[in-house]
Amino acid sequence: MIRRLDSNLTSIRSMDVSNNGKQLALGGSVTWLYASEDLAIEIWNLEDYTRTNTLKNFSRQFYDLQFDSTGNYLITTGGPNRGVQSWSLPEFSNHHIIRGHFSWLGGEVKHISLDTTSSCAVIVERVRGTTGGDDIMLLNMENGQTDTFPRMSIETTYVQFLSDDKSILSTHSDGSIRLWDIHSFEELDSHSVSNTKN
Repeated sequence: MIRRLDSNLTSIRSMDVSNNGKQLALGGSVTWLYASEDLAIEIWNLEDYTRTNTLKNFSRQFYDLQFDSTGNYLITTGGPNRGVQSWSLPEFSNHHIIRGHFSWLGGEVKHISLDTTSSCAVIVERVRGTTGGDDIMLLNMENGQTDTFPRMSIETTYVQFLSDDKSILSTHSDGSIRLWDIHSFEELDSHSVSNTKN
């Protein structure tokens, strides 16, 4: 049976389900009269399809979100400080900034993927006003330290940790998919997706 969630969000831009399948996080916007917009995150209980909490009244978009391995924390990117934040659930208390974006150029963290232990993440950081592509970084979730993969001259559209916690996949605006080793930071393989129709 398909259930419909009575969400207050008029536009949903990001989503994640906790590892145990019991929680759903939705990130998006609520549009009011005169086209004014609030940006918000909703947490849902998937056992009884009730909304447990809402984090709202933000003027800057959360680009990506992901539950940690325990389901007790939600990790977000973008938002007020344009970086990476951790929120304890379900109350959204104990807000902790793991990585703020300190560039005067106004860049921001777009995408994130956690490893299976949530001790490490791969992020995509976009720096406005610079030539070239985005920075793909390995982020230590405990101390906020980063290591950077070789920068490319194209936009990175998505990143994903593989289940072995030793490698990541990245996709790019030129249609390429690349496999990286997180220890050597070397590109192991790449493929291009053809847009040609037969």
